[in-house]
Amino acid sequence: MPIATDGNGNALFLDSDGAWKPAQKAVNPETGESLVYDGQTWTPLGQKPDFSSQAAAMDPTDLSIARAKDGPFGDYLREQAARPQPGETPDQTFKRQYGGLSQEGRPSYAEGVSRSALQGGVFGGGDELVAAGAAALDPVLKGSGGTYGDRYNAYLDRERQRLGQFRNDYPVSAIASEVAGAIPTSMLAPQIRTAQGAGLGTRMLAGGLNAAGQGAAYGFNSGENNADDRMQSAALSAILSGGVGFLAPGAVEVGSRALKAIGDQTIGRMGANNQASVAARKAVEAMMRDGMTPDDAIARVTQMGPDAALMDIGPNTRALAAATARAPGEGKALIDQLVTARQEGTRGADMVLQGGQIGRITSGIDDLIPERFGVTERSGMEAARTAAAEPFYQRSANMADNLIPDEKFAIVKSDPYLAAEFANVKRNPLYGMGDLPDNSMPVVDAVKRSLDDQISASQRTGNNNAARLLMQKKDALIGMADEAFPDYGIARDVWSQYSGVIDAGDLGRKFMRGEVDVVKQAVQAMSPEEAAQFRIGAATALRDRIGNLVNRADATKKLKDIPALEEKIRAAFGDVDTFSKYINMLDNERAMFDTYAAVKGGSQTAERLAADADLAVDPAAGVMAGVDILSNPLSPSAWLRGSKALINNASARTVPEPVRRELAKILAGRNAAQLEKTFQSQTASEASRRNLAKLLTTGAVVSTSRRD
Repeated sequence: MPIATDGNGNALFLDSDGAWKPAQKAVNPETGESLVYDGQTWTPLGQKPDFSSQAAAMDPTDLSIARAKDGPFGDYLREQAARPQPGETPDQTFKRQYGGLSQEGRPSYAEGVSRSALQGGVFGGGDELVAAGAAALDPVLKGSGGTYGDRYNAYLDRERQRLGQFRNDYPVSAIASEVAGAIPTSMLAPQIRTAQGAGLGTRMLAGGLNAAGQGAAYGFNSGENNADDRMQSAALSAILSGGVGFLAPGAVEVGSRALKAIGDQTIGRMGANNQASVAARKAVEAMMRDGMTPDDAIARVTQMGPDAALMDIGPNTRALAAATARAPGEGKALIDQLVTARQEGTRGADMVLQGGQIGRITSGIDDLIPERFGVTERSGMEAARTAAAEPFYQRSANMADNLIPDEKFAIVKSDPYLAAEFANVKRNPLYGMGDLPDNSMPVVDAVKRSLDDQISASQRTGNNNAARLLMQKKDALIGMADEAFPDYGIARDVWSQYSGVIDAGDLGRKFMRGEVDVVKQAVQAMSPEEAAQFRIGAATALRDRIGNLVNRADATKKLKDIPALEEKIRAAFGDVDTFSKYINMLDNERAMFDTYAAVKGGSQTAERLAADADLAVDPAAGVMAGVDILSNPLSPSAWLRGSKALINNASARTVPEPVRRELAKILAGRNAAQLEKTFQSQTASEASRRNLAKLLTTGAVVSTSRRD
């Protein structure tokens, strides 16, 4: 259809009925060409595209996307962006070309923080990651056309523009959020790690290689779109970072040794009194963190026993002792020797280990059983039993001339079972009683012993009815014998009394195998002598439980915090007070072991590291990342590792050797009274700090609440 324009520039087309009608008009966004619709197709209007007017009508975001596209309009926009304007400053040129977004088009603060955090999290590649995702999803979400490459370039330009805008508007927040975003991924960043205590040359080489790798990664991601520019950026960053990373460990090593020497000289010239004052202040600070005053500390070490020291009173004093012992010097030797001998024991002249935690616990258990001084051991009890009962047996059961009167014996002999037992005893050559009368006491005693064996056998097999009948026959027999010869009954009573005590001791040695209720019932039914022997047996069982442990192990774990075992032990001791003393003893031993573990804990590698660096950490693991800060201050990984290195080197050297020596003397001793003056001073300082904090807080609240 024919196309025309009227005097006002409106497009018209000739309809099939011969009339001129208004035509729909549009502009191709790719080429900037004007088109009209003639009722059937879109036809070029034939006039020169007005790119200037078209660009003026677009917002900055759409303009940025259009600038990245190919075609006449994109070429026009790029040409205009690159052309300097009269009187334009370099900053204005940068904003015109890359970022001067309108107030409406600028990202929000939260959006800028999120975008910067992502940028740091992927080591400078966040803009490309977002652009790649947006370009892939754009056809689905917006129905956009064009190639993937065009969409990617457009979104990449937009992301970089918004990143730059946020950095211009909030430079501190941009860097901080980028560093924060890098923390999780930088923790997992691959790197060459040197062995603990490695030489300076090894650390310098590892530092250079790791820094070069970090710099190359960040330089590559920070480059422009084309591969040549990225490779050049990566290579340059790797060279600069690697060089500084190679030199940094040596520089830090020299600096750390110089600071160490200055610190030692400064503290060393303070004089013994000032050194002791610094040590006392450190000890008091730890003691106060444990919630104790000097009086509390004195009471605590007194309650723990003669082997306890101030370093055992709480977790903070314990940690301070461990830190002191990790650094080489006299303080380390003092604390190490004390806790080692206290836990592991010492060797006597016979080279056998004595004392230690196991020895103290064994002695403590014995102290809980005072009856042991009045009751002998099992072998002695057996000998005493025999000695006490033997005279009565000799006068009754062991004399062949002791005959039971016939009229009394006839009653027993009338029982067929007993008659058969008498016949068996007389016939058995083992007894050798064939020539003795049936009513002779040696024969009667032999029949009684035979019945005892049968009763025991029936009980073991569960034949309780047979055991009951046999006991009735035995009672009839011994009743007859006791009436005729009273010494026979006395002998058995004496034997039984000692046997009950001996059996109680045997039961005590096995108390951990039984049920709690069974142990309680057994103890309640015992005589005082039997209960005493039971506790001796129980103490023996507890000593045996820890007797085979290695002296470096915590023996309290075998005796405490096991509910079922503690119930049995409480039942064995028989009263709450004794059991409480038992638990308190083990609590104190656990506290002293915790000090031993804190001082001796860790591998030999850790001790070698502390000795090599003398309270200065190996700088290779942290300083190698500091080179990235010099080569690219926007690298979050470099900020993270560099900060870690500075913190480590600052915190590793806090207490020089003269003070550590004095501190070890305080912690390894028991005299908390010497800390009273320092404690009072520290308490006053803490009160002053609290008052100042309250004042500042109040002032801040007032200031922020004012409505002028």
